[in-house]
Amino acid sequence: LGLHSPQRLSRPLMRKGDQWHEASWPEALAAAAEGLQAVLKEYGPAQLGALLAPTLTIEELYLAQKLMRSLGSDNVDHRLRQWDFTADASLPLHPGLASIAALEKVPAFVLIGSNLRKDQPLLNTRLRRAVIKGGAVGYAINAYEYDFNYPLRGVMVRDPAGMVAELAGIAVALFDGAAVPAQWTARLASVAATPGQKELAATLRKHPGAVLLLGDQAMASPYYGALRALAGLIAGQTGATVGELSAGGNGVGAWLAGAVPHRRAGGGHPHQSGLNARAMLEQHLQAYVVAGCEPEFDCADGAAALVALDAAQCVVVLSSFVTDAMRGYADIILPLATFTETGGSYVNVEGRWQSFEGALKPLGEARPGWKILRVLANLLDLPGFEQDDVAAVRAELQTSVDASEFSPGAGEATEVAWPALASGLTRVGDVSCYRADALVRRAGALQQRADNPAAAAYINDAEAARLGLAAGDRVRASQGEVVLELVVARDGRVADGTVRIPAALEATQAFGPAYGPLSLERI
Repeated sequence: LGLHSPQRLSRPLMRKGDQWHEASWPEALAAAAEGLQAVLKEYGPAQLGALLAPTLTIEELYLAQKLMRSLGSDNVDHRLRQWDFTADASLPLHPGLASIAALEKVPAFVLIGSNLRKDQPLLNTRLRRAVIKGGAVGYAINAYEYDFNYPLRGVMVRDPAGMVAELAGIAVALFDGAAVPAQWTARLASVAATPGQKELAATLRKHPGAVLLLGDQAMASPYYGALRALAGLIAGQTGATVGELSAGGNGVGAWLAGAVPHRRAGGGHPHQSGLNARAMLEQHLQAYVVAGCEPEFDCADGAAALVALDAAQCVVVLSSFVTDAMRGYADIILPLATFTETGGSYVNVEGRWQSFEGALKPLGEARPGWKILRVLANLLDLPGFEQDDVAAVRAELQTSVDASEFSPGAGEATEVAWPALASGLTRVGDVSCYRADALVRRAGALQQRADNPAAAAYINDAEAARLGLAAGDRVRASQGEVVLELVVARDGRVADGTVRIPAALEATQAFGPAYGPLSLERI
C-alpha cells in the first residue's frame, strides 16, 4: 500500500546548507514562518505563491488560500495540470454535473478529452448502463483511442488542435446554412463539416437531453477554453448539457474553497486576480507553499516546475512523502497526514459535501493539513485562525459559500486560446490513473498493472513510416531546450501527428509541457 511506502514522512525536515536534518514541529514551523516573512519583507506579497493538490480536503484548501490572501497574495491554484486559463472569466461556480444518476438515462453522449473508464469509473458505469440497457448512442473525441467497456457509434482520434476542429465542424453542421452567431462568425467562417461531423450533429439534434462531458485531457489541453466554448455552443443548439469532470478527488471543493487565483471562498471575486499555476512557475516567484502534491509529477510542465522551485528563496512543502527531488527544491518539509488519517470533506461533481473522520492514527509526527496551516498562520500573526477543530473550519467555509451570490465574470467565449495553423509533431502527455497522485504512485500493485503505460515514445504506423522509425529505435524527444531519450513503441491508437509520451512517470518528470510541440531525432 502507498500508505506504507518507505518514502512516508513521519517527522519534519529542515535544510541547513546542503544538509537535511530532522526537526521538532516548533522549530520547523518557526523556520517556515521566518522564510515566508523574509520574502514578504524583501519582495512583497506578489512573490508568494501556493500550489495546492486537488486531493486535499476542502478544509485544508480553504485554510491554505486564506493564509495566502491574509499575507496579501492571490497567487493560489489547485489546477496544476491545466495549461490554458483563457476561459477563467466565464467559468461557472465550479465544474461538475447537474446529476450523476441522470447519466443512466441520457439518450446520447459525447466524451471530449476523457478516459472515463479509468479516470471516473463510477460515472463510466452509469453511462455503460445507459448504453447497454437504454440504448444510448455514444461518441468519443480524444487524442488517444482509449478502451471503453461499451460500444461507441463514433470515435474521433485527433491531435489537440484537431479535437477543436471536430467540435467546430459539429457546430457548423448544426447551423446547416443558418446564420452563425456574430461572435462565432470569424472562428467558424472557414470550417466545413465532414460527413462524420454531420452524422454526430444529427444524432444530438435527434436526442435532446444528451450530455457532452469534458474530461481530464480536455482540461489539460492547450485549447481547453476553445473545447469548452464549442461544447457550450453545440449544447445550446441541441438541448444538450455540458458536464466538466475536474481532475483530483476534490477539484469541485477546491473551487468552492477559493483555491483559484480569481475567486474567493464561495465564489467571490477578488479585487485583483492572482497568478494561475502555470504563471506562478513561469514567473519564478521567490517563495512557494506546496501542499499535497509533487510538482515535478503533478504540474503541466514538470521541467518548468523544477526550475522555478529550485530558484526560489523559500519553498515550504506539506507532504506525506519525501523524495530526492523534493530534497532538491524544498527548504522545509512538513509531514502531512493522509486522507485516511484526518477528518475533512470532499465535494463531488454534483456539489454535494461529503464529510468523514480519520480512520487511522497519523504516522509518527504527521499532522492534518488544517492544523499545520492554522499554526503556521498563528506564527505569522495572521487574524482569523483560531479554529479548534476541523468542524469549525468547515462551518466557517460553509458560511462563506451560503452567503455567496455568485455570478460569472464578463468574458466572450471566442476570446479563448484557439489553434493556429502549425505543422510538426505534438506531444500527448496524458496521466495514467495509476500515476494521478502521490498516494497511488506508491501503490506497488497498481504500478504493476499491464495497462500502466511505460516511458516511451508511442507513435502510430503512419507516423513511424513517415519519420523512418521502427519499434525499438532510440530517439531524442525535444521540447524546446528540454531533451529526453526514449525508445519508440508502435501503437495504432495514437492520433496522427502526435507522439504519446505519458506524463507523471519518473522517467518523464523533468520533461516539458504535457501537451505541446515536439520534435523527434533518431539516435
